[in-house]
Amino acid sequence: MHPTDPSLAGLHWQRNRERAGFLAVIGCLLLALIVQARSPKPCVLNVGGKKIGYVPAPRVAQRAKDEVEKRFRRQFGNDARFQHEVMWYPDKPPDRTKFLTLDQAVNTLSKAVRPLVKATVIEVDGEPLLVVKSRTMAEEVVRQYMTKYAERNAPASVEVPKTKEKVEYVDRDDVDARGVTTDVRKALEQLSASGATDRYYVTVEGDTGYGVAYRAKLTLERLQGLNPSVNLARLKIGQRLCVQRARGALTVVTVHEYARAEEIPAPLRTVRSNRLPTGKREVEQQGKSGKREVTYRETRENGVPVGREAVGDRILTRPETRVEVVGTG
Repeated sequence: MHPTDPSLAGLHWQRNRERAGFLAVIGCLLLALIVQARSPKPCVLNVGGKKIGYVPAPRVAQRAKDEVEKRFRRQFGNDARFQHEVMWYPDKPPDRTKFLTLDQAVNTLSKAVRPLVKATVIEVDGEPLLVVKSRTMAEEVVRQYMTKYAERNAPASVEVPKTKEKVEYVDRDDVDARGVTTDVRKALEQLSASGATDRYYVTVEGDTGYGVAYRAKLTLERLQGLNPSVNLARLKIGQRLCVQRARGALTVVTVHEYARAEEIPAPLRTVRSNRLPTGKREVEQQGKSGKREVTYRETRENGVPVGREAVGDRILTRPETRVEVVGTG
């Protein structure tokens, strides 16, 4: 058959048309696959292995994570980090699931993750009491807490204030930033409010100072220190006595010295004489009281006296003896 035969040319044209159509279909399929691969896919947000919501595309999850990281660093410092890993991956959401917007994803993620930071824990007798941002701040808080008792109560303390409890500072790098106190004043308020509160006793008929102290497991001196304006020797019915003072979380022990003038009673000397009837008394010489200065060392716990001892005694004026004559005649 000759190459220019019209029937042969028509056959070639038909085959080329079929080939072009096939290639066009393949091209459309490839284009659809490329568009599908590049189109956003719904993702699930996951924090520590727990699903917290669906977003319409991976870029929304990434932007939400970046925004939460920025917020945490602005609020808690550049060392703030997430406790759990934040992940996202393609997942078909359940029917009628609403995708989170960017703002919703940021808020949801902020609530789901815990920001961790470096901080210092103040421990009292091995128990965590307060978390502050640094060791320096922890030491300053305890120093100011102790100083207020040393300075508030005159006379001045003669020894370095100390605590009855064992206080330790523990540095950690995995503390929840939301529980860290960053202000010294607020830390002092929390430290002062974390102990016991005041307790009172209202006197009834027959009460004595000693009896109230005994029932409250106090010494009489301690009860007097808690109620300095009350005369424990003359209690009245209905009086309100403090038997426990709010002390805060730490018991600050201070030692004070002070001097007090005290009277020295005049000594009595009795002389027997038969010039007076039996049993009759006469004053032969009027006595006179003396004075002395006694130095006391007093121990206080959070400003309340708990004990004292005399450490010095100086005579200011000596007493004069009172002489009485007793008749024997």
